[in-house]
Amino acid sequence: MNATTDRIRVLHVDDEPDFADMAATFLERESNRITVHTATTPDEGLELLADHAVDCIVSDYDMPGQDGIEFLQAVRENYPDLPFILYTGKGSEAVASTAISSGVTDYLQKETGTSQYEVLANRIRNTVSQFHTRKELDRSQDLLEHAEQLADVGGWEIDVETGEQRWTEGTYTIHDIPPDSDFEPTVDAGVEFYHPDDQAEIRRLVERCIETGEPFDVEARLLTADDRLCWVRAIGEAIQTDGDIVTIRGAIRDITDRKEREQDLRQYEFFVEHSPDQIALLDEELTVQYQSPISSLHELDAIEIEGEDPLEYIHPDDQQILSDHFEDLLANPNETFSAEFRAKDVSGEWRWVETRGKNLLGEEPVDGILAMIRDVTQRNRQRHKLKRQNEFLDEFTSVVSHDLRNPLNVARGRVELAQQDCDSEHLEDAVTAIDRSFTLIEELLTVSHKAEDVSEVEPVEMADTLDSCWRNVETGTAALVIETEQTIQADASRLKQLLENLISNAVTHGGERVTVTVGDLTDGFYVADDAAGIPADEREAVFDIGYSTAEDGTGLGLNIVQRIVEAHGWEISITDSIDGGARFEITGVEFAA
Repeated sequence: MNATTDRIRVLHVDDEPDFADMAATFLERESNRITVHTATTPDEGLELLADHAVDCIVSDYDMPGQDGIEFLQAVRENYPDLPFILYTGKGSEAVASTAISSGVTDYLQKETGTSQYEVLANRIRNTVSQFHTRKELDRSQDLLEHAEQLADVGGWEIDVETGEQRWTEGTYTIHDIPPDSDFEPTVDAGVEFYHPDDQAEIRRLVERCIETGEPFDVEARLLTADDRLCWVRAIGEAIQTDGDIVTIRGAIRDITDRKEREQDLRQYEFFVEHSPDQIALLDEELTVQYQSPISSLHELDAIEIEGEDPLEYIHPDDQQILSDHFEDLLANPNETFSAEFRAKDVSGEWRWVETRGKNLLGEEPVDGILAMIRDVTQRNRQRHKLKRQNEFLDEFTSVVSHDLRNPLNVARGRVELAQQDCDSEHLEDAVTAIDRSFTLIEELLTVSHKAEDVSEVEPVEMADTLDSCWRNVETGTAALVIETEQTIQADASRLKQLLENLISNAVTHGGERVTVTVGDLTDGFYVADDAAGIPADEREAVFDIGYSTAEDGTGLGLNIVQRIVEAHGWEISITDSIDGGARFEITGVEFAA
């Protein structure tokens, strides 16, 4: 009941009919909101109460058969909260005490004159108003208690007159405040939790609700006591009594998850609209039902895999391949397919398109065949260009290797013959230069393409491979420490080349007294030495072609190491060893079971 709009229905019980009628007349004149039903006995009053909605009972005390207190007790059996005013001519303290202890709402003694009816009318209005206010607050409490059953919901109330505010446990939880803390909620304190950019709007809405009763429903950002930023939805409404706003109540809900989903959706929509890929959805007839925006390709909604002129945009040489893929997809719903074909763009030019498809027919929310389409024309052109370059490079390096080795072999043989005829240090230097030329040829061939060639990987024992590598490198009096017993998945020949180059690099820069240590990492291995190390600002440059600090270095060894690492899908980095030397760490390695 809204006390500002509904009438107040009063049941007046008095054993004197004339007095009851007169009282009813004066009460209805005092307030046009009051309507009075009269009864002369408690039993008649109970019958009227059962048949009519009543907001308040006014009863005499001294009545034959059943007095006012007994009538009150009978009423309370079925209407425990209904306002009950004892209006009696017997004004003893004993009667008043008994009435109060029996749960009477109010007690008023009859007097002479008509002014008493104004007092009685006021008592009725106030009693009924308080009754309905309690009902509203009880309803509010029920709502708040219901809200407490939801983990992300809390309730709050503001007493407009006192400014006091109450939070439920859920509200404390949303604010990251323990309910048993010393924090005292107020309007100002509550507003301070909101993001600075949202505080003014929250304050305006609450103040407007207090002043005008206008409800609010707003979403805003909240900074909790633990500095956690979350999104909340806050709602509030006014509770009025006799036209006056007495309470503001509301609820607050954490909607962070929903906001994050909305943000994900907006990002997804942006990616779809701006992606170089196109998304298309086809039905069972393989007719395009949806397509995302596209710029460079033809309008794909005109494409039909079946039907009249179904493949008019697909190159004739590719039509059968594409049709076969879609038929396989329909026959095998759990499979996916990937295909490249040529399609005609809006200008009539044939372009290469890569399509990946998955059968999602009957699955919500798409119910169709999902196809991801990408224009790969430029990629294919680059791939063909690179293939031609690699073919030329292979041919060129083969010719260079053959044509250089022959004269170098002749030169080395002539030098050896000359050494037999005479003893000269110049001839020894010539042999060294020729041997270095052979090394350069081998490493140049490796750099050109062989380092990128990784055949099928297999389990390779690190310890045995290191022993073999150490014997193949001129190490003099250098020492090798093997601290690994791992078996890794690798191309054995390429791994051997990698390790030999790292060992050779350590000996070249650390001298024949260097100690090389190979050990395990959680996802790979390391090769370390106790030489001078590599300055931090030079560690990236050492992998460049031609970089070397040794007089006889080729500047290719570490570049080859990097290429072999990348060909395996591993990563390499340089740091300081325990002894201050260089430590090469190779990670991303798969260990054999």
